[in-house]
Amino acid sequence: MCGCQLILDEQGVYGVDELRTDRGFVWIMIVYNMSYTVALYSLLFFYLGAQDLLAPFKPVIKFLVVKAVVFLTFWQVSARRDPTT
Repeated sequence: MCGCQLILDEQGVYGVDELRTDRGFVWIMIVYNMSYTVALYSLLFFYLGAQDLLAPFKPVIKFLVVKAVVFLTFWQVSARRDPTT
């Protein structure tokens, strides 16, 4: 994805913080959002499938920390953007 961003930016069509469908920014954010959603969904299913095997290690807190890291990195990027530009 980083490579796509660099290429789009070099071509002048990335459009950082522009919510226009003719710019790459919107599409990159959609792909990032989908990938984070799939990552969290997969992590949940992994936990549910291996819950009995992992019970001695008490993985609930570890699961929540990993989930928080994945979730918050997406929102950190989104929160840094200035909506007025």
